[in-house]
Amino acid sequence: MEMMTKTTIFSLFVFFISFSLNGTELVKKSFKIKSHYDVAKLNLKAESATIRIVRDYAFLSVVGNMKNQNLNKECWKEYITNKKITFDVSHVNKKILKRTNKFHYFVVTFDPKLVNLSPGNKEGFLSYCSKKLRS
Repeated sequence: MEMMTKTTIFSLFVFFISFSLNGTELVKKSFKIKSHYDVAKLNLKAESATIRIVRDYAFLSVVGNMKNQNLNKECWKEYITNKKITFDVSHVNKKILKRTNKFHYFVVTFDPKLVNLSPGNKEGFLSYCSKKLRS
């Protein structure tokens, strides 16, 4: 009887977790870093690539979803060129997928709703892109 209760609780847990994750649009991007004998240097390069990916998709926190992603992404790329972008992100999952002699392959997953752009960057982006769409 006890085993059946644990199985039921586990099944309900999996159901609710999968249900809550289906409602969110997670960004999932992979990248590779050239293998290096110095683990600290490898980790630093992986962290830098992760931050760059989050920055590149931070516009999703402003536009709300991935609809028209390409249009907004092009505008975002133009907007952030030669600008300091300030943001916080509360959770990013970075995982090694595979290691070879030449490269380490990573995947980064995060929820754009958990990225908070600074008010200046958020309003600057919206203003810049609305002007571009009108011209």
